[in-house]
Amino acid sequence: MAKKLRLDYVSISRAAMLHDFFLYDWRNHSHPPGLFNKHAFTHGKTAYKNASAIFSLNKKEKDIIENHMWPVTFKLPRYRETYIVTIADKFSALVETAHYYKEVFRHARN
Repeated sequence: MAKKLRLDYVSISRAAMLHDFFLYDWRNHSHPPGLFNKHAFTHGKTAYKNASAIFSLNKKEKDIIENHMWPVTFKLPRYRETYIVTIADKFSALVETAHYYKEVFRHARN
């Protein structure tokens, strides 16, 4: 999609692979108390910290990784590539959630 839109497809591909590089099971991970310390608000920065410790990242890749949770996190993405990863991430979560509830309802009927 990025290539077709003449965007930076290399940066978007690298950042898309690293945008959830938070290295813990978010379902069982404890965070300090408070709404803004929850996984949805913090994992972009955590993923960036982890990814940048291993890989050399450019400004666009940093923005994609840190801000892919927009609008949950309030900082607006700076690049069109970030919006593409953000939309793809939300679509993926929606499909995953729909599949989960489909299975829940299927088992509840049996």
